[in-house]
Amino acid sequence: MGFVTTVMHYDMLAREGHDPVYDAPELQVHMDRWDGPAFLDALGLTLASDVLEIGVGTGRLAQRVLRRGCGSLTGIDLSKPTLEIAQKNLSAWSNVSYLWGDFCAFSFSCDYDIIYSSQAFFHIIGKNIAFDKAAGLLRPGGTFVLSIDKERNDWLEYGDRNVPLYPDDSEETKTLILRAGLTLMQAFDTEAAHIFMAKKPQ
Repeated sequence: MGFVTTVMHYDMLAREGHDPVYDAPELQVHMDRWDGPAFLDALGLTLASDVLEIGVGTGRLAQRVLRRGCGSLTGIDLSKPTLEIAQKNLSAWSNVSYLWGDFCAFSFSCDYDIIYSSQAFFHIIGKNIAFDKAAGLLRPGGTFVLSIDKERNDWLEYGDRNVPLYPDDSEETKTLILRAGLTLMQAFDTEAAHIFMAKKPQ
């Protein structure tokens, strides 16, 4: 098939039945290398937190956030079929809402206490726009947590299709966080990821 866009790739994954929520236990442990307990701890969740996940996918990470507890969780994703799977996977929680669209271009109607993203920013070309948007959507004192891949690949190869990536750089990420007006509170590494936790000034 060759080159496909990000949206095409995730639409096809959904239609092919690919759902990380039901990965085998060893694969779920494998994903902890990007967004395991240390990532979740950095969120600073409370039962009153209004939370936004950028790139919610089928709800793999959102489930873990909801189990820890929050006031509400909103997930945004480019792929409509993927969001439809997320709605089924997260149907046990009544405090979840879903947005279909491009995070950088979407017109949000509210703001959030916590915004997080894992393994999604390598699909974003205009990274400065994404950081500015996240900062603008945070309430004063709000938290932004981001996990980026240590590997810098320009393509995602999946079967017979190739998806373009826009790899993240650790030092550039720090710079963009600060330029967006956020205060970098933590920056730490896991086996596979660089993780950043930033705060919006009060």
